Amino acid sequence: MSGDKRILYSQEQYRWRRAGLELRRSLGRFADRSHFSWEAARAQDIYLECIDQRLLDREDYFIMERCFEWFIFDYRLNSGRTIIETYCDEYHQSLSGQEATLLQNWADSCYSLYEVTGVLPEEGLIVKDIFNPVEIKVSDVNASLSIEQGSILLMRVLQVGEEYEFSTSGLALPGRLRYPLWRKLQRDRLKLYREQKNEVQGWGDYLKERSHVINGWVMDLGISNPVSGIDMPENTLERIAILTIVNWEQVLGFIKNSAQFRLIGETNDAAGAFQEAAAAILGESYCSRARGEAEAGPGGAGGAPDYGQDTLRPVIGRLLLSTRFIIVTAVTVELLADCKDLLLRLFNKIIINGVEHCQKNSCDNPRAR
Repeated sequence: MSGDKRILYSQEQYRWRRAGLELRRSLGRFADRSHFSWEAARAQDIYLECIDQRLLDREDYFIMERCFEWFIFDYRLNSGRTIIETYCDEYHQSLSGQEATLLQNWADSCYSLYEVTGVLPEEGLIVKDIFNPVEIKVSDVNASLSIEQGSILLMRVLQVGEEYEFSTSGLALPGRLRYPLWRKLQRDRLKLYREQKNEVQGWGDYLKERSHVINGWVMDLGISNPVSGIDMPENTLERIAILTIVNWEQVLGFIKNSAQFRLIGETNDAAGAFQEAAAAILGESYCSRARGEAEAGPGGAGGAPDYGQDTLRPVIGRLLLSTRFIIVTAVTVELLADCKDLLLRLFNKIIINGVEHCQKNSCDNPRAR
């Protein structure tokens, strides 16, 4: 009997995950309406003003994913409502019970600073909001492969059924910055409400109001900006892109049989249905075959290329495959571009877009993930 309960719970959570993925896509399409074009342009100006202008060209892909996610969740339209609140207002009568619950929880969410207190290999992270010392488990196979215990993350965490997920791509910094960041935000919070001549609000209200400003500060720390006074290696930032696919079975089969990838793990639910697979993406620096051979993948003209399993190949990124998306992670914007180029060549008839999840995602990043 207890075994049956575990299966039923797993199936219920699977339905929550599917509802969450569909809702992310719907929010992206809604926010991309021409009706919001003027507001989107204004939001972009506000967001980018908080970021060091020297970063805008080199980090454009990463920045715009997070900007679009901020536009959906935190930016206040002329109506005083956010995009996600407006979506809920417009569609509340047609929402399912799961969608209504997700929207209610997500609308109240905000960026915050999370300390990684544990890493669950091929499963996710245990994180603790530094402003609310309650630990939660975030389900994210990809993050478990690339984030170290003790790191500090600037992320938005979304509740999906009984689980939690990151909304989009995030920023990761060393744990030694925990207290300096907390102190900076504490001072800014007191100054903000003093200037507004308002009573000091809770952390949630402050973080939602100042999320775009805080994002700029954390980006400064993450790219060794001398203004920050803290030298940081450039690869402390994680870059994430999300590609929508139409045939996960074909992608998984190719990954398993190609030396272009190294399968790390595969996850099924209690009923045996495929959920996720994680793999390392291998570069071609040490490969004796020409790059053109990769173009014969399942989206190209032929079958899987045979690179030879004994060839030395560098890891240039990681991917997480779900039934709807390929989530790509790399430590530099250049490597992310290389990974995307490779996947688009290999699966050009399977990938139906080549942009971030929050721009069309967002939020698996993302990017929201």
